[in-house]
Amino acid sequence: LLQQQTEAQMGKQQKEKQEMRDMVAKKADEHILEKALPSVPESKVSETIEAVLSRRHEKQMAELVMSFLSEKARRMKAALEQCLMTKTQKVKDWREKCDSELHSLKKQEMNQEDPAFKKRVQQLQQQHQRELLLLEQDATASQSREEDEIRRHMETEQAKAQIELREQQLLEIREAYGKFAPKDMFSKMQQEAAESEAKELEEFKIKTEKEKEARIKRIQEEKLRMEE
Repeated sequence: LLQQQTEAQMGKQQKEKQEMRDMVAKKADEHILEKALPSVPESKVSETIEAVLSRRHEKQMAELVMSFLSEKARRMKAALEQCLMTKTQKVKDWREKCDSELHSLKKQEMNQEDPAFKKRVQQLQQQHQRELLLLEQDATASQSREEDEIRRHMETEQAKAQIELREQQLLEIREAYGKFAPKDMFSKMQQEAAESEAKELEEFKIKTEKEKEARIKRIQEEKLRMEE
């Protein structure tokens, strides 16, 4: 619990630092636009605004993807550790049960050299081995299910976050038109931006969904190859 609280606090601090860096970078972009746009031909204003902002936007998207990769790795590690702890406890309980059953069998038989007794011991040990095999298979299946659930959840959340970020970025571009574009151009640029934004966002959603499905399919195929 303490480790989880520490990680949550560190995550909060990292998020606050990232937001501060984004704010500073945004101010720097605005400064560039204020200096550059007066000398830019009207036909190049929208192109210039998008070019200046795109560098930061691409960096934001890359950092978002990396943050999800890191979080997925962290969750996979935590899930693996939990599965191993559960398996270790189950094996411990199984060994105690085996020892108890074997001890009970030996107590019931005075002549332990009797072939019939030895056969019963052998049968019990074979039963124990089958139980251990089933325990191992159950632990492996449980770990696989947990990993699949984490992957699917993180892929879905990543796609959602990427779309939300792109929506914010497109809104920022539109707001930049209103702030930096010449007043006589603003209405036309705003209309064009709205049309372009809707189209780009829809294309981005389709692209993001396809990438998500491709990643999931690739992971499933790799998993099947490992199981063969």
